[in-house]
Amino acid sequence: MTLTFSPINLAQDFSVCLQFRRDAYYCSFGSYQGFEDMVGEQGALYRQKILMRKGLEAWAYIHVLLDGGIIGQLELKAYSPLKDFGYIHLIYLRPEFRGCGYADHIHRYGEIFLKRMACRGALLSVGEKNLRALAFYRKQGWQDYGTNPKNALSRFYRLRFDNRSLE
Repeated sequence: MTLTFSPINLAQDFSVCLQFRRDAYYCSFGSYQGFEDMVGEQGALYRQKILMRKGLEAWAYIHVLLDGGIIGQLELKAYSPLKDFGYIHLIYLRPEFRGCGYADHIHRYGEIFLKRMACRGALLSVGEKNLRALAFYRKQGWQDYGTNPKNALSRFYRLRFDNRSLE
């Protein structure tokens, strides 16, 4: 089985992107309440954001494929409110592929991308109800960085890349 990373083909796979975002939202907050406000009607705002950012060097929208089939998604950018830190917007795996070690590969891919963009670390926000994600991030070395002021039900986590080997 071969895991590959490919830029999202928005014209072909937007429905998959939206489905993954929807599931990630539910995992984070235990409800779909507020999801449409975030992505717009039928995902129109989300689609527009991707379209605006897709050609920008600092942004990456990536599908994770296993033997050619989409099993996950990674969304990140090479900047954040913290100087020299990138921001991971989404690490997602379809439920049937969770716990199989694929998230480690996605995480490593994101870290390599951000290091190549001269980032010294990364930030992300995770819903406090997403216990599985929290356990994964802590295992990867992420540290609590405080409440997300945009959403009281989520927290920021920070990871410094200093002295981290990617081998």
